[in-house]
Amino acid sequence: MSQTYEFEGLGLPIQLTMSIEAYIKRAHDRGWFHSPQASQLSVQLNTLVAAFGTMETIRLTPIPVAYLIHTRQVLALYGGVLPFAFVESLQWWTIVMVSLITFTLYGIEAIAYQLEEPFGWDKADIKMDDIVEDLRIEIGVLLREWSADAPMFRHQ
Repeated sequence: MSQTYEFEGLGLPIQLTMSIEAYIKRAHDRGWFHSPQASQLSVQLNTLVAAFGTMETIRLTPIPVAYLIHTRQVLALYGGVLPFAFVESLQWWTIVMVSLITFTLYGIEAIAYQLEEPFGWDKADIKMDDIVEDLRIEIGVLLREWSADAPMFRHQ
């Protein structure tokens, strides 16, 4: 691919699929494989584009601020009321139990916050740049093989 269009808002995966689609057509026209094979490759390419679209939708869908605020308020309220429920039966152990429960619930809330944003730069995030780069390299190898009229792509 000689020119990129990322500055115009077209993502690299979509640009790659455009090149792949052009090579599928060219390979079919050259007789490297039959129409059903070209059609199946196009279906697989469309599946890849649909998966990319789903990931973009997940990435671009914001979590409502009211939800985040409400979740934290409920956790704070629960942590504030919980000692009164335990104090009679647990006495001084109430401090330990409430601390443990509150720590656990805030930890779960922090994990949920991380899972709400799966694409990004944090250590636990899905590395889309790595996936796209790996895809670019693999496609580059396939395209070089196709353009060289490699035997593995010729139909019998």
